[in-house]
Amino acid sequence: MTTRYRVEYALKSHRRDQLIEWIKGLLAVPFVLHSQPTVVYQEHSENLIAVAADTHQRYAEIFRDVETLIRDH
Repeated sequence: MTTRYRVEYALKSHRRDQLIEWIKGLLAVPFVLHSQPTVVYQEHSENLIAVAADTHQRYAEIFRDVETLIRDH
């Protein structure tokens, strides 16, 4: 069992990989900005399919850009 001190120490920002944190930040922004706050009652509705496709495309664009940055570096 780990102590509270060890858990808090491991969660500090100096123990985190800044590249991973940056990528997570890139992925969080489109998720929040483009999320739909409405309730979807039909699981396979056209609106839900369109939102899912748009979100998938945005994530693919972000990952493509991150891969390009890493490849160029």
